[in-house]
Amino acid sequence: MLEERTIKRIFLSWFDKKALLSVLPELRQFEGEIIASDGTAQFLREHGILCTSVSEWTGYPAMLDGRVKTLHPLVFGSILARNDFLPDSQDIVDHNLKPFDLVCVQLYPFAEYLKLGKDEDALIEKIDIGGVSLIRAAAKNYKYVVVISSEDQLPVLRDILRKKVTTYEERRKLAYESFFNTFKYDACIANWLGRFECENFVVLGNPMRLRYGENPDQEGYFYGDLTRYFDILQGKELSYNNLLDISSALSLLQEFEEPVSVVVKHGNPCGVASRKSHEKSLQRAIASDPISAFGGIIATNDQVERQDAEFLSQMFYEVLLAPSFTPDALEVLSAKQSRILIKIKSFPEIDRVLRQINLGYLLQTKQKINFEEWEYVSGYELEDQQLADAKFGVKVVQHLLSNAIVIVKDQQLIGAGMGQPNRVDAVRHAIEKAKRFGFDLNGGILVSDGFFPFTDSLELAYQEGIKAVIEPGGSIRDKEIIQFCKEKTISLIFTHQRYFKH
Repeated sequence: MLEERTIKRIFLSWFDKKALLSVLPELRQFEGEIIASDGTAQFLREHGILCTSVSEWTGYPAMLDGRVKTLHPLVFGSILARNDFLPDSQDIVDHNLKPFDLVCVQLYPFAEYLKLGKDEDALIEKIDIGGVSLIRAAAKNYKYVVVISSEDQLPVLRDILRKKVTTYEERRKLAYESFFNTFKYDACIANWLGRFECENFVVLGNPMRLRYGENPDQEGYFYGDLTRYFDILQGKELSYNNLLDISSALSLLQEFEEPVSVVVKHGNPCGVASRKSHEKSLQRAIASDPISAFGGIIATNDQVERQDAEFLSQMFYEVLLAPSFTPDALEVLSAKQSRILIKIKSFPEIDRVLRQINLGYLLQTKQKINFEEWEYVSGYELEDQQLADAKFGVKVVQHLLSNAIVIVKDQQLIGAGMGQPNRVDAVRHAIEKAKRFGFDLNGGILVSDGFFPFTDSLELAYQEGIKAVIEPGGSIRDKEIIQFCKEKTISLIFTHQRYFKH
């Protein structure tokens, strides 16, 4: 019967022996057989618990300076055996296997050694091989074997030893937790190795606890290695929301080679500007929407100098990111110690985007803008500066939540509408915002992340003096859209590429 199984035989291999002190009373009361790795067996015997060591049982001592201890057919055969499956029953007899009912394994503490800054050779020796294999074998055979794989599960182990039985549901749940534990363990190792050889290898590593999640009543964690991408020069600890906005800011900065500054608030760029003069880049980016810039994230791809620092010190913002700061700029900025200053060392290079939803996970390739596919469809071509603004606008619009509209002029975001359930509202918001901050819309470029299904949005843009519209095309009413732009002498470009972001 698979539903409930009695614990008669235990395999035990535990790195942190002191943690086992909490289960010694239950182990002393256990009347079955205990087989343990050599070090764990010695510990148990010192505390008056009878057991057999692996080397005594298998007849093979640890070898290769301890690298091979438990990797033996007798051990794994006894973990993987199905004693009510006829072919396995014969093998159990023929090979003198001892099927286990409970397997308890704690892995070498690789993550802890990594935090301590151990050298490469020391870290390599803390990559567990046998332990991971033992856990996976027991978890695979969860119909027959219950597996304990972390210190957090020791209370569960005590309960099992007291009951002396396990249910199918318990074994299955612990098998899931064990596979997840080995996944996190391998991911941490892969993340460490990725620093040297796999720059675009994205995995979950050891979590860093954050102040809280999106809201104070939520816990928050970060998986990854921030030190690969930047140095935190000063300021309070990064929050969950800080990291969301920093990620958005870095993604947008990566679109540009020329000097550019961006302001991000709640995941959306609210200020973007590029100028030959870096000082104007920062000032213009904030001028795009100075109200939203309050408490936001500011990022630039150019050096921050003293005049930039003096300008920025007049406002409140959470984080400032830049590839470099002059000493006198840092002197000015450090006056407020809670302000987070980050030096960008490199940008994440990823070609896939992974998101979790409550149904599971979504994975997609990273979008790349294809300017070569652009097509003039209304008969009016753009001048060089207008075309540069159009490309600037497309780089920005793909980073705003859909439905998204941006209005740009002279390499500056002057109006934005995002996250709207319909496109005409997004256009209205972009126009209203540009007017509120005193921008002249006449001659501006309007960029949409999706096609226009009707001419109503274009009518609003025309009334404000918009001279060019950039959109994907693909509507069943494209002919009407093109005809409207021809009549109003609006340059219309179909990019043949949608830029949705949800």
